[in-house]
Amino acid sequence: MTVITYSVYYYSIFTGETKPHRYTEFLYLIITWLIFTIQVSNEPSYWSIYLWLIAFFSLASFLLSLKFWTNDVTAFDKFCLWLWLITIPIWYVSWNPLYSLLLLVWLDFIATSPMMRKTFVDPYSENPYVYLIESIWLIFVLLSLTSFSLINSLYPIFIFSINIVIYLIIIIRRRIVASK
Repeated sequence: MTVITYSVYYYSIFTGETKPHRYTEFLYLIITWLIFTIQVSNEPSYWSIYLWLIAFFSLASFLLSLKFWTNDVTAFDKFCLWLWLITIPIWYVSWNPLYSLLLLVWLDFIATSPMMRKTFVDPYSENPYVYLIESIWLIFVLLSLTSFSLINSLYPIFIFSINIVIYLIIIIRRRIVASK
């Protein structure tokens, strides 16, 4: 499912439907590798395989964003980037896996915010099916967890939730834009 999700995403980038946000893709790349490292060091599971795939695809997405990115960078986007960069040292000194994961979820939210803003302004700059497919896949990931703890379930629940929000932003904003 991850391969399918990213295939749809990359196809939509190459066809010009999706315009990735460079800041978001860069921060996703770092966050995903960090969360993968925490997950593997604490409670390796099938979710760890998923995170490794996402980290690999995040690298490819960032590289694509260097060429196909949107030029829509605002002061808010720069604020999110700087807030992220200021918060990462706090994450680094956090030795508790749960606190570390909570900070990374916060960092992921900050990283997603510029893309969500861009998508709100231009709902046609993202493919809604990418977020829907990944949300469905995350339900299966959560169901496949052999042990359910906050550490191994928080991030997939967060990603599921944020994907649903992004999907709804795209669908609702497209309807609003089309009706004008």
